[in-house]
Amino acid sequence: MSRDSHTLEEIRARLFDLSEAQFAELVAYVERAQASDAGRSFSAEALAAMRPRLRVARPQRRPNAERIFCRPFEDLLHDLPAAGKRPGRIARRAIRPAWAVLSRRLDGRLLAAVEREARRAGADAVDWATQSWSSLWNACGEAANALLAEADGDSAARADLRKKLGGADGLAELADMARMMTVAPHVEELRHVLSPAPLTALDEIQTAAVSAQFGALAAEKDTLWGPLAHAVIARMADPVALAHAFGGSDCRDPGLHFLGSAAAGIAVADIDATVAALGGLPAESAPAALDVATHGEAVADRIARLREGLRDRRFAGSFAEIDRVQRGLRTAVSQTVIAGADAAVAGALGEAAGAARAALRENAEARAHALWKCSRFAGAIGMDREVVQAARAVEDAAARIALDRLKALERAGADAAAGAIDAAADDLIHAVRVVELVAGSDKADLLRRRGFDVLDRLRAA
Repeated sequence: MSRDSHTLEEIRARLFDLSEAQFAELVAYVERAQASDAGRSFSAEALAAMRPRLRVARPQRRPNAERIFCRPFEDLLHDLPAAGKRPGRIARRAIRPAWAVLSRRLDGRLLAAVEREARRAGADAVDWATQSWSSLWNACGEAANALLAEADGDSAARADLRKKLGGADGLAELADMARMMTVAPHVEELRHVLSPAPLTALDEIQTAAVSAQFGALAAEKDTLWGPLAHAVIARMADPVALAHAFGGSDCRDPGLHFLGSAAAGIAVADIDATVAALGGLPAESAPAALDVATHGEAVADRIARLREGLRDRRFAGSFAEIDRVQRGLRTAVSQTVIAGADAAVAGALGEAAGAARAALRENAEARAHALWKCSRFAGAIGMDREVVQAARAVEDAAARIALDRLKALERAGADAAAGAIDAAADDLIHAVRVVELVAGSDKADLLRRRGFDVLDRLRAA
């Protein structure tokens, strides 16, 4: 493993152990490394490793032209694997190639002025981001639109731009960035009104402020209401809340109604992307099973709320579309959590020894834990029967194998070796943990008592 790899692992391991001052110092160091060609790759990976705490802590970050360019769409950024363009979202990996292309089209004097202002504000200035950067945003929007227009009119230019942006999705990301540059002043007007994010709902003052910004863009609603809606939706904890509040035909405010309808579409797209990612995880893998179980509960809740909203006519949509994403989640649970769970338990109680045995047991317990987590939302997606049957199969496998081993030793009587008895006791403890995970403490206590009754007789012989 390289030195950089060791450093990244240490960052991940100690991320929330560092003091605020230590974390701010680490962020500053990594961002300085970003300025050199040699440190750029490490810096990108290090910032990705720090992202969980950056989302929470967000120490003041040193301003520069690229960060100011990103400000209008920073709430829309995501780090999900490449799997097609996501509506209402912009991939973080698209920033660097887009900025590289755009910055070459900008007036050097403008860039120099922006950098001077950014340096003057400094990393410690709280208000650097509240300054007006409209000149940069306008120039970036114009440059992006010019590039896209050239690409539309010339296949060679399109191929060249597509290559520089990293593929067809890069073109779509650049188009979204251009639209966000246009609505940037309106996003800035709402930024502090809709803070701190994420919001669970909009209060009366926030609703009025959002409505006013949609009203200001009414003449260009066909092109600009979409990006403005995406900026508002990105500040919400769950877009379904906006869909329920404003998506129904009883909402008389055209801007808010557009926002509610867009939120419903974004919610479905988010679920679709999550389910697709879960469906692509490796089958019969413990980490994958836990991912499906953890994300599946949130997805199942969103599906139920979307279905409720459609049923109550709070927004327009399709039950067929909701059914499709629900089937995708069912498939992910079946393939990744249920399939092979009982076999994983049987393998952990097999003949493996040492580190291999410990790994098998860790895998079996993780699979059992995932199965239990799935039981909490199985009814919501119509899988309660399948999950109950899988849990029973795991319980039966664990109890049967552990008790059969003890009974075989009991039949051997005085010939049973002490080491074999200790190993059987160890198997019993693991089986009890598995049963507790999938069937609860009462079933686990019953297995423990039955097993230790046999162990006591063996040790007394």
